[in-house]
Amino acid sequence: MATKKVETSKKEVKKVEKETSTKKASPKTTKKDVSTEEIAKRAFEIHVETGNHDELENWTQAEKELKGKKK
Repeated sequence: MATKKVETSKKEVKKVEKETSTKKASPKTTKKDVSTEEIAKRAFEIHVETGNHDELENWTQAEKELKGKKK
């Protein structure tokens, strides 16, 4: 039985390599992505719960809680 030689161009090979190559995993982040709206809502909740009128302190505490930072 005769065998047929198949010619493949370099362009075709690169295309197939690109399609089949594995992608690198993106690094996992330790910080949660939290929107400013979520932080503002939590800061207001902290104000209502504690009666604290220091907006910056409430905002900072809300960020820490929502992003999972512990100090």
